[in-house]
Amino acid sequence: MKHILGIDHLGWLVRDLEAVATSFTRLGFTLSPRQTHSPNMGSANHTFVLVDTYVEPDCLHPHHPIQRAVAAARLPSARACTSPSPAQTTRQPPSTSSAP
Repeated sequence: MKHILGIDHLGWLVRDLEAVATSFTRLGFTLSPRQTHSPNMGSANHTFVLVDTYVEPDCLHPHHPIQRAVAAARLPSARACTSPSPAQTTRQPPSTSSAP
């Protein structure tokens, strides 16, 4: 497609954020500390660099209204992650390190 110039980043909704973080760390990637997008969005993430973009595995906070809506819709990724309260963390830029 000629009108697509690139990918800014890949967002990936996962069931177990810490298991994904552990797996990619074992593969040699450097992940950002766990962050929360905002208290209103109800999601947490890590990020890691992949070539010229970054990957952002995300999970939903268990007590956020969006989690209840996703669970009610019975979507495959409806399980919430265990995480700090949304007010305890804030979003930071992704790490600039990646696997060799």
